Amino acid sequence: MALRTTSQHSISINTAMAKVIVTDIGAESNDNLAELHQRVNNYTRKLYVMHPTINDLNSRVKVLADTIDDHEQPDIGATSIVVPKMPVVDKVLAQLIPSAPQLTAHVIYNTLVSVIHRANKRIRITTPYFVPDESLSGALTIAAKRGVEVTIIVPEKVDSFLVQHASQAYYQELLDAGVTIALFRGGLLHAKTVVIDDDYCLFGTVNIDMRSFYLNMEVSLAIYTPEMVAQVADCQEVYLENCRILDSDEWQQRHGSKRLFDNVVRLFSPLL
Repeated sequence: MALRTTSQHSISINTAMAKVIVTDIGAESNDNLAELHQRVNNYTRKLYVMHPTINDLNSRVKVLADTIDDHEQPDIGATSIVVPKMPVVDKVLAQLIPSAPQLTAHVIYNTLVSVIHRANKRIRITTPYFVPDESLSGALTIAAKRGVEVTIIVPEKVDSFLVQHASQAYYQELLDAGVTIALFRGGLLHAKTVVIDDDYCLFGTVNIDMRSFYLNMEVSLAIYTPEMVAQVADCQEVYLENCRILDSDEWQQRHGSKRLFDNVVRLFSPLL
């Protein structure tokens, strides 16, 4: 997936991003900035290696050289995935959407709920952490009931015990409404993408949880160019090929104690 904007759009996005960075840095303490400096230096040193991989803790996706065929699957493990190289898209119409507590009035959350309600054909969400509130889960179930194809792609195993069970507490009501829940089997899928129909998508740092929406400093990019939206959708298709689709009947037959525990953890979902 590649993005190239016109000169005018590139300047406006870069300027907006620079303002977000300056605002975020202004809210940090000297100790936090020193820690950030150390982390950046450590990360930069990792770039100067032969054949680098993304995510040293769990090398699921290999960075492919240009000489490798786009559709060739390298021998890097049964759970590895390769996203084919995609063409550059010119003149992309995009909008930067920052979010911070007490500054932006939960703009990303409101944007997400709004675009879900306006969807006509499909909603596809990829997120590592899925702990919605009642309004967001209600928007998804209503969309599915009015005929929109709704798909949620989440990791089969999450690195947070409580988040895993809080997320599972929402599955049954979503499945009953016709939402497809795809469990990614290749590790902790960290992509945060939302595709609405064929002409709108969001991607950035925001998880589908209340901490991201209300407490964290986050940033997303809204894209309105269909060719670019299609590339994000193609990435999601690759993820789906490595997913297990959750069966509603199978999920409903879980032991009652497991359902009870999920629902108890759900009570604390706003804090997760």
